[in-house]
Amino acid sequence: MEGDQGNPQVFAELETRLAEVEPKDPLKLKRDRWVAGVMVLGVLMTVPSMFGASGDVIAWVTLAGLVFELCGFGVLAYRQIRDTAPEFKDAKRKFAVELDTHFVEYQRLLVWLRSLSQSERDRRLAYVESRLESMSLRYPIVFGAVDKLGFLPLLVGVFVQWQAIERVSITVGLLAFFILALYGMALWMTRFRLQMQSYARLLRAAEAEEGIAPHPAPAGSPPGT
Repeated sequence: MEGDQGNPQVFAELETRLAEVEPKDPLKLKRDRWVAGVMVLGVLMTVPSMFGASGDVIAWVTLAGLVFELCGFGVLAYRQIRDTAPEFKDAKRKFAVELDTHFVEYQRLLVWLRSLSQSERDRRLAYVESRLESMSLRYPIVFGAVDKLGFLPLLVGVFVQWQAIERVSITVGLLAFFILALYGMALWMTRFRLQMQSYARLLRAAEAEEGIAPHPAPAGSPPGT
């Protein structure tokens, strides 16, 4: 019975192994959490003026919020440039070394997948493909193709809104919040779709490499050559 059911934790184990291969926080965002917090605080301080509030206190709070945003952005930009600038030196060789390292880890991952039975891999692959097909049918009804355009529609929408109005009203603000929330949901769902596509690609690669037969030796050559 256990052999028929297979390993119930294949996807969880696969995700754990993928997490070990992927670089940990390459942009070092965890280090800059306090900077991001200052920027968010600055944005919140400018919200009252965006909705039409006025007065000396509001003006000073808005000014302070803008200072927080600019200072946070400056610190974040400086740190990112400081960390990434050395990578431009001999970047091609470093990228080649990184590819070699990832290739070794990729092969180890395929070896682990090939240690599973073929029927287990086939069942997992069929399940992932069915989930992807279902998602491809339901996803565009709500979100369309925003995941293929990236941040472009968001930037276009902000630009058009900025040109069309002079002051953000409560209605427009709520509508903008709803659009941003919907866009964030689209990106969040895209993350899971890419995750399942990665699983399917690895399962297919394990199946393909397992079926590769060694090249036959030329006719007349002695055994072992």
